[in-house]
Amino acid sequence: MFIKIDMHFINLLLHIFIPLYIRVVLQLQYMEIDVNRIEHRTPAVSDAKEHFLAVQESYQETSKFLPEFVGMEHWTIPQHENYLRKFGSHIADIKNYLFFYEGKVIGAGHLFPSGWKRSGELVYWVRSGWDGLGIGEHIAKTMASSAGSNFGYKWIVIQTDRNNVASKRVAEKAGATMMMAYGYWDHFGKQSNMLVWVLPTPFGKMANRFGKDSYFDPFNPKLDVTYRYDYEGMMLNYAASDSLLIRRKNQ
Repeated sequence: MFIKIDMHFINLLLHIFIPLYIRVVLQLQYMEIDVNRIEHRTPAVSDAKEHFLAVQESYQETSKFLPEFVGMEHWTIPQHENYLRKFGSHIADIKNYLFFYEGKVIGAGHLFPSGWKRSGELVYWVRSGWDGLGIGEHIAKTMASSAGSNFGYKWIVIQTDRNNVASKRVAEKAGATMMMAYGYWDHFGKQSNMLVWVLPTPFGKMANRFGKDSYFDPFNPKLDVTYRYDYEGMMLNYAASDSLLIRRKNQ
């Protein structure tokens, strides 16, 4: 006995019962993009609606590691407008960019002075569903170029939680080197380890050929925890609890 299958009916059922976000992720798994077509610019108030959609799609994953995302899932469009108004304002030692692909916000980069000498710190995020397409690496390299040309930074510092696998991969692919790790308490009050990656800027690479200060100085006076250098390439504190941090909190 043969049963005739109506594929149109099956597709209709799939569209009804499979959530939209799952369909988007499944489609993007097989999608390729031309990174040369990625655009970036200073945020504008007119980007609020698209920024709202990107945050809604990315909130569950991104809020785990970026404190500023916490609470954004409840924001209205006017609140996104106010945020982008500040995020896009001109500040002498800060650069903020939104990254777009075919009109969609696919990520953002936030560059600001770091506690390490001659370095800027980079915070970035990629829209959920657009992972693994080279966008994070593109953001990191673009911001590194901006850091050198706009501020004369020799290095970009990227700090990633030990559990943030996606950001660690981005740092590696962008050419950053893991220099140290330290224990800290995240924004949810959980104990973890922070990894510090260092990426030379194009300006830094050129300056290092002629300058005396060609090595990254791992000392940071603003780092209010006991941290470890990685001279031998061994992250002893990478996956372990930090007893020094526990004692410090109990003091």
